[in-house]
Formats: sequence, structure tokens, C-alpha cells
Amino acid sequence: MSTTRAGAASVGTRRPRDRKAQILSVAADQFGNVGYNNASIAAIADAVGITPGALYRHFRNKEAMLIELTFEGSDRFVEALSDDSLDFTTTMTRLVALAVSRRGIGILWQREARNLPRIERVELRRRLHYCHQKVSTVIAARRETLDPESCDLLARAVLTVLLSPSYHRAQVPDDRFTDALEGMVSRIADTRLEPDESAGSPHRDGLSPQHTRRSRRELLLVEAAGLFAEHGFHAVTMDDIGQAAGMTGPSIYNHFVKKDEILLAALNRGADLLDAGLNSALTQAHSAPDALHLALLSYIDVMTNHPALITIVVNETASLADPLRHRLRSRQREYVDEWVHLLGTMNPGVDSEELRAIALAAITTVNILVNSPEVSERSHLVEELSIIGDRIMDIGPHTSA
Repeated sequence: MSTTRAGAASVGTRRPRDRKAQILSVAADQFGNVGYNNASIAAIADAVGITPGALYRHFRNKEAMLIELTFEGSDRFVEALSDDSLDFTTTMTRLVALAVSRRGIGILWQREARNLPRIERVELRRRLHYCHQKVSTVIAARRETLDPESCDLLARAVLTVLLSPSYHRAQVPDDRFTDALEGMVSRIADTRLEPDESAGSPHRDGLSPQHTRRSRRELLLVEAAGLFAEHGFHAVTMDDIGQAAGMTGPSIYNHFVKKDEILLAALNRGADLLDAGLNSALTQAHSAPDALHLALLSYIDVMTNHPALITIVVNETASLADPLRHRLRSRQREYVDEWVHLLGTMNPGVDSEELRAIALAAITTVNILVNSPEVSERSHLVEELSIIGDRIMDIGPHTSA
């Protein structure tokens, strides 16, 4: 990070030498909490304790901050993977240290990269592909008999777990977080992927209009959810939604007065589906591990059948204004609380915040892998996600010999 020249501030004051780093730290927090489009230069400057004019001395605009945050982080990950002589354990030690020290980077790469200029988006994809290939290589060296496709899947899961801290605010001390992440990635790397060959699990998009009720309101909701998931809430207009649903003009407003209402309805629909699946899982379970496994299966089922809805639950809740955003996040937290309670029953004495980080690592892995084109069409996706999720949370026997 560059530093500012001492003495350039007004008479009687000295600009802190780490001012640029302070701005980037606050910007990363704002982008993660309320989303890039909702974060303002004024709010970032106020949180740093400077004026917007002073902030512009360091960055010409908000986009410049996003670019620097994105590539400073990716530079570190690429550098950590550049030594071909390192084994899996040493490589993971390096990556986990970066994941702990840069907990907000994942959401910038996964959610906010769509706000980068095209050239930067292409370059970020190139760097992430490099990271994936390097992790796949060290897993292959650790598991010499594992087929390349399985190495590929496990590498994606490892990287997703490393990026998962940016999707939650669990307060875990660095040393405990390091141990937890190292345990999760090691268990993933040693996972034995042996799904039931007798039952395939093709990817299904239950939000497709031909598989839902055909009311005009429902059609608008379905099409809007798909557009929000693909392009982001702020990039989609009411006209876009109407056109996708085959509706124009005032007829759209007979069902939703504004775009925010559609987003809220879609977010509540996604939360309802998750709650129903979890309730069903808990009523069928015979033990805490069984309940957690069934909760994971219910989440995978909802995610694979309704990927657009759950994607916007994860990515677009930040687009709501308070108090609605706070209300939805409270509901989402209560859902995860059930997973944390089950993990706590299985791991007495482990802090609940650490268990929350583990549960959300499993959930985030499902979210990202289901939406990965390289993974989503695998013939046994549901079974493989279930096995990987079980290993992340350390339940089940799925370990390599």
C-alpha cells in the first residue's frame, strides 16, 4: 500500500501515513455490509473521519477503491501459490493466513466483481482460475489415485471455504479461526467422493416459469428473481422485469408498486423455503448429527431447485433499506442458529461463534458451487455437495483411505 506524504495536511495536523489503508479497510467493510452500489463516498469518508474531498486525494472514485481491494487481495493469493515446491499442508497454511487476515475479500470477488470494468473482470477470472488450478494440483499430489474431476471439485470447495469468512460476521479469534479453517480444508482434501451410482441428481431450476404457478404476479416474481441473481438488483429495471415476463406498461404496477417490493417478496419466499426445509429435517432426525445432515440436505435441495431465490437471499439482502434489511438478516441469522445449536450439541465446549463460522462455510460452499458452471451440471451434484458439507462440519465417514 502506498502512503501519503507527511506534512501535506492543513497547518497543525499531520495526515496519518496509513490513511489510504484506512480508507480501503472501511470501503471493504461498507461494500461487504451494504453492497457496493449502496455504499457512498460520503459514508466511507465519514467512517474514516475525513471529508469526501480528502478521500478524493487518494481515490478518484468508488470504482478505484473496488479495483485496488480486488487486486491487492488476488495478488497475495497468487503469490502464496506461486511456489511449485510446496506441499498441500504448507500451501494451505499460507492460504489460511490470508483468509484470516483478509476476511472480506471473498464477497468482493464473488458478488461485487460484476461492478468491475470488463478488463478487470477478465483479469480477476484469470487469477482465480490460476488459484483453482494450483490448489487442484496440490490436492492431486496428496491424493495420487484421485481422478482429475474430483480434484477439481475438491479444489473449488477448498477455495470456497477459504473465502467464506467474508459472508458472515462471526467473531472468532485469529488463532481459533486459523485452526478451524485448516481443519475444514484438510477434511475436504481427504474427502472420499462416492455418491450412489443408482440415483442421479441433475441440476434443476425450480424457478423456471413452466414449473411454477402462472399468475402474473408469480411470473413477475420468478423473472425478477432470475434477473436479480444474474445481474444484481441495481442493474435491473422494472422495464427489464416486465419485458422478461411479457408484460409492459402499467400492468406491472398492478402487482408491485416498485422494484424494492419485488425484491422483498423474493427474499421472503427464499427464507420461507429454507425454514420449511429445515423444519422438515428436524422432525425426521434421530440425533444431532442426523439432524445436521438432514438440514444440509434440505438446504441443498432448496438451492438446487431454486438457485435464483437463494442466490439473492445471499447476495441482495444488502440492497434492502433498513429496517427491512435488518429484519431479513435477523431471520437469516435465526436459521443459521439452528445449525449452530446442532453443532454445539456435537461439540460441547466449542465457542458458538466458531461453530457459526463452520456452519456458514458449509452453506457458502453449497451456494457458490451450485452457481459454478463447471460444477452445476455434475450428474451426482446433490450427493457430492452433501458429502463435502458433511466433511466441512466434521460429520459422517467420508474420508479417504
